[in-house]
Amino acid sequence: MSDSKKKLKIKQSGIMNIRGKEVATYPAMIDYAHQCGMQSLEVAVLQFPHESNDMRAICGARLVTTTGEVFADIGDANPDNVPKGCVDSFVRIASTRAKSRVISDAFNIRNALETGQENDSEPILLTAVQDADNVYGLPEAQSQDKNSLQGGGNKPISEGQVSAIHKCAAKRGLDPVKVARDMYGKSIDELVGWEADQCIKSFRNR
Repeated sequence: MSDSKKKLKIKQSGIMNIRGKEVATYPAMIDYAHQCGMQSLEVAVLQFPHESNDMRAICGARLVTTTGEVFADIGDANPDNVPKGCVDSFVRIASTRAKSRVISDAFNIRNALETGQENDSEPILLTAVQDADNVYGLPEAQSQDKNSLQGGGNKPISEGQVSAIHKCAAKRGLDPVKVARDMYGKSIDELVGWEADQCIKSFRNR
């Protein structure tokens, strides 16, 4: 089968269910963009966080397709729309948001998820920053859905959860510290109950 006839798809391993919605991980979005024909993707910091601008980071992304179409968008991050554990990551999160948005616009990724995918493998653990709009984009008060009430809610991570994270990671040959950092921008000890619960579930879903 020629490359032109291959069915473009977002890998099932790059899709996670976050708060009841199918969300593409950032690596999956990049992979899909290359399948569709991404020639270049550039990002620039438009504003660095500072006390004078309420610690708001703004990044702009510009994507050019192999057919010459140009897409541009921006992403921002500030203390009001990222988890507390990400206070040192405003620029990184703003950059990922900008790139995720421009990729979504260029290749209609939301629609690609909604139309269904071939179930050729089980979803696996997120290994890099997810589409930041879906993960980092909700203020803490807005993210308290049913999932956030599980595993101890906003209470500190329990010793049992710490042990479970390390055991699950060891079974799959993964670095638990990196997993926690990639998913929530925190160390394991900084996780709260519901975040630890989601980490453990992400291991078990592999």
